[in-house]
Amino acid sequence: MSGRGTRVAAGLLGLVVIVTGAATIVARRGSPQPDLPEDPGGRTEEPPSSFQDAFSLADCIQPEDPPRVSQEPARTARREIDRIARAVERLRELRFKHEYEVDFVPSDRLADRAVRLSLEEYTPKMADVEARMLQALGAIPRGTDLRRLVSNLIESQVAGFYLPERELLVVPGTRDDPLNAFDRTILAHELEHAVADQNHDLPLDDVDPEAIDENTAALSVVEGDATLTMQQYTILAVSALDSLAMLGDPRIAEAEASAEEVPHYLLEQLAFPYEAGLEFVCSLYARGG
Repeated sequence: MSGRGTRVAAGLLGLVVIVTGAATIVARRGSPQPDLPEDPGGRTEEPPSSFQDAFSLADCIQPEDPPRVSQEPARTARREIDRIARAVERLRELRFKHEYEVDFVPSDRLADRAVRLSLEEYTPKMADVEARMLQALGAIPRGTDLRRLVSNLIESQVAGFYLPERELLVVPGTRDDPLNAFDRTILAHELEHAVADQNHDLPLDDVDPEAIDENTAALSVVEGDATLTMQQYTILAVSALDSLAMLGDPRIAEAEASAEEVPHYLLEQLAFPYEAGLEFVCSLYARGG
């Protein structure tokens, strides 16, 4: 993307969202590298770069000094929050400096809030300019109402979000009910945003709407960091059986069904901060960062 590229993500900069697809990435458990083929001269062939990348990512996701984390869920979300927060602190090697606010809301209300907050930044004028550009490039069909499409995309994909200016986590569920594995995973992601924000300030304040590449890069670092912590937490705190059960969560099926009607370009743009961000953050970890 050029510096004057797409602005679809602009509406997401005021709140740090986790989309349903990112919440259900199945972390690869550590496994030995397979035997590599040898050429007739007896030399071992180098694995393709995709294999190398996969093994590097698997090594990154596996915590080096994993803390003890119970896989038994707490009886109430209120208790679970503290438990997950302590695990996130140990995984991230950061401490919460002060209290944070968590707002539990039904999934439909959570989506409505995310859409409303996003569209405050993504104005009709911005959407119109971008729609004409994307239509000219063939990325979306002609006549597409881009602002409505983005609204529907966020509504169907958002699984939780964090508001940096209020230090507020908004996640699905209620305080008095136990959280399932899917919700605990989302909470770990959002709690990482909160602890990172308290210690380092998330680099999302006073963004320049014209600096699209810079904004996307900053968002990718933020989401890659939280996605790595989320994956490490999932390995420790969610059993293999519960990890598989997460894929049966109705929110996943609904998100996948909705995604079928969205242009590939927009889906890739929504997923980019989590996927590319995770790879970038892992590359920093590999260099001791």
